[in-house]
Amino acid sequence: MHRVRVLPRSAGPYSGLCQEFTLLRFRDDRPVVYTDCMTNSVLIEKPFDVEHYERILAKCAKAALDERQSQE
Repeated sequence: MHRVRVLPRSAGPYSGLCQEFTLLRFRDDRPVVYTDCMTNSVLIEKPFDVEHYERILAKCAKAALDERQSQE
């Protein structure tokens, strides 16, 4: 199931918005982060580094509109 939540411009700038990334969580393994650019892609596996991206997502989730507001 996918959920869409809008992060309005009025929330201000967030460090996670300057680079696209995907946080991949698995049932039986640690989470990893995937990111890419024009010339390469990176899979980030070190827990300390993954935690940085988890904090970025938590900040964005806190500032985002809820699902109902995002659909309006």
